[in-house]
Amino acid sequence: MRAPSEIAAQRARKLVVIDVLAYAPAAFFHCMHCELIWQQSGVRTKDRREQLETSLPEDLQEQYQQLSDWVHALMDAHGSRLRFRIIDAASLEGWLKSLWYGVRQYPAVIVDAKERCIGTRFEHATALVERRLAAVQRERRLE
Repeated sequence: MRAPSEIAAQRARKLVVIDVLAYAPAAFFHCMHCELIWQQSGVRTKDRREQLETSLPEDLQEQYQQLSDWVHALMDAHGSRLRFRIIDAASLEGWLKSLWYGVRQYPAVIVDAKERCIGTRFEHATALVERRLAAVQRERRLE
């Protein structure tokens, strides 16, 4: 019999992990205690919306919307078999991952830390994801 942690780790391996490096809209927050008060009062809601709407130039906002639509479509199609990690390319983590995967243009889609697709040709990224899902399914049948 397997230990529960081993079973959980095995289940986690069955997910297809998709890292998406992209310039993402950003909003800045207060400390957790102050933020709770601001959220309850509703005063900062308009400011947050404005921050998110103006944090990227229009062309990058459109690109981010295309990316968001693509992620939602894949989640609708494959749901619990996928795990997305959206990483802001301008963050420290985004910079490190860009170095690690040799990415110089965004958005970049990295499937299970093996295959990558650069740019807004999401049909190619979808094909990579679906090919990986099929491989995971074959691996499951072999167990």
